[in-house]
Amino acid sequence: MATAVLTLAGALLVIVGGARLFTNGVEWIGKNLGLGEGAVGSVLAAIGTATPESMVPIIAILFGASHHSTEVGVGAILGAPFLLATLGFFLNGMAVTYYHWRGRRRRTVNPDRRVVQRDLRFFLFVYALAISAAFIPLYIGKVLVSITLLTAYALFVRAALVPQKEPALAVAAADEQVPHAAMHGGDMDPLLVVQMLRLPVSPGIWLSVGQALVGLGLIVLGAKYFADTIAELSLALGISAFILSVLITPAATELPEVFNSVLWMGMRKDTLAIGNVTGAMVFQSSVVPVVGILLTPWRLDALHLGSAILAYLAILYTYAIFRWRKTVSAGFLFVNGSFYAVYLYLVMGGIFSF
Repeated sequence: MATAVLTLAGALLVIVGGARLFTNGVEWIGKNLGLGEGAVGSVLAAIGTATPESMVPIIAILFGASHHSTEVGVGAILGAPFLLATLGFFLNGMAVTYYHWRGRRRRTVNPDRRVVQRDLRFFLFVYALAISAAFIPLYIGKVLVSITLLTAYALFVRAALVPQKEPALAVAAADEQVPHAAMHGGDMDPLLVVQMLRLPVSPGIWLSVGQALVGLGLIVLGAKYFADTIAELSLALGISAFILSVLITPAATELPEVFNSVLWMGMRKDTLAIGNVTGAMVFQSSVVPVVGILLTPWRLDALHLGSAILAYLAILYTYAIFRWRKTVSAGFLFVNGSFYAVYLYLVMGGIFSF
């Protein structure tokens, strides 16, 4: 047991360290390509945020040798959008409240609403499609769903990368705006490989790509040990591998990267902060489920469907407030955390048997 816990802790450190390298490299790739905040937040930073969590189910399903490995994989697939839809927005609300208390920003959240609404609409479509695949009996039907999911994500990336004209009425309060140059300026963290090795070179595109690939390799390595250890612990503790993976895995791999959103809120880069969460959700609900749909039985019981339904309801609520309210205060994002609390209550109360 002690060895398994130490292995788990070590694997998490490797994943988080790799994620830091990967995300920092991705941000500098975006800088070198001259991409805007919407594209960087919803695509590049979102994929960086999603990569650690994505690797756990992929490695568990492809290289796991037991039913418990499959449960770890399915739990991680469903756990990521569930956590982002609930605690991801909740922590952004907490960040806004904290920085408002410190006098660094207003208590309202002012991202580019077109970016947020676009991301959430994509999520509501692809997530419902991914869950519906569990009720399709024929494998060819699951293949068609998978193709549709991948196509939808390709369309999402295209929509995110195409520059859009700013509407005349889209200018928010002056203290909530950050110049576009700020994303590509000195307030970014330095490229870590340049900083650590004290290289006398500017962080060009290939150096940024190289660092991102090293980070990705560390994530894959850590994810392999993490998935195997979760399966071992579930057997030792007599707890469902799904429960451990849907609650522990996303918290360990996603929340350290959600901290990027917290920092962006402090810089008043609301589009980057919210787009980091919503873009990661789109990736996690379209690309990653394909692995589970095609390589596992993809049968979802009450435990699985409970997390999926609560995640979906949380995003319906979030879409509604960004679609129909003129101003969104941090308090509205606190409500998302209640959906996570409801799931914990249902699991701990034994309503969802494990």
